[in-house]
Amino acid sequence: MKIGVDARALLEPNRSGVGYYLAGLLEALTATGDDDYRLFANAWKTPTKGQPKFARTTWHVTRVPNKLLNSAWRFLGWPPIDQLLGGVDVLLVPNPHFLAWSDNCP
Repeated sequence: MKIGVDARALLEPNRSGVGYYLAGLLEALTATGDDDYRLFANAWKTPTKGQPKFARTTWHVTRVPNKLLNSAWRFLGWPPIDQLLGGVDVLLVPNPHFLAWSDNCP
């Protein structure tokens, strides 16, 4: 199964409770099974610095200014995050800020 994860909380310079929760959850989930995890992140500057490594995960990083991406999600409902991840079977969003996903993606 292809599982999309909004992993933006993992790249915060000062990780919060959501970031710690998501890191622990991904460590546990990727330790067993054979699912494919696609981690979404967005960062205008240096998006690849400090990305945690997990088994069976692929980072999908967009380089769009956050204010522009959040505005597109909030007001246009576009682009769907599951499509940015190349299509996923299910989406995990631990901290739902502004976000848009396709109707057929649970």
